[in-house]
Amino acid sequence: MIIYCNESLDKSIEDEDVEIHNEIYIYSDSGIFKKYKHHYYEININQNIQMYNYNNVDFIVQEKEDVMDKSKIITTIPYKHYIVKRKILKTYINDNIFWIREIDNDIFKRDYFITSIPIYDAFEEISLFHK
Repeated sequence: MIIYCNESLDKSIEDEDVEIHNEIYIYSDSGIFKKYKHHYYEININQNIQMYNYNNVDFIVQEKEDVMDKSKIITTIPYKHYIVKRKILKTYINDNIFWIREIDNDIFKRDYFITSIPIYDAFEEISLFHK
C-alpha cells in the first residue's frame, strides 16, 4: 500500500543509501501515459483511496499502485500535452517501509511511503520517522 502524509519531510533522502531511476510520462486530456521501452502506454489510476487521522496527522492510503495497461498504447502524442521527466529515489526507513521521493522535471517533489505491514503499525513507524 502507498501512504501519503500531510507533514513535510525536512530530511534529505540523498544522505541515505538510495536507488535511483528515471521515468517519462505524458499528461494530456485523454489520460496519463508512461514510457516503457520505446512506446507510451496508458496508466490506470487506482481510485481506492482512504483517509486516516493518526496522532493529529492526516494520512492518505492508496491500497494498490497505479498500473500500466500495455493493451492501451498510443501511436501519436496528443496535441495538448505535458511531458514529465520523473526522477525516483527509493530507500528503506526500516525493514518493512520504503521512503520514496519523486522529483518531476527537477522542480516538484513528492514524498510517500510503501509498505505491506498493518496500517496502524505503519502510521506509528512513519510518525517516528518524521520526528
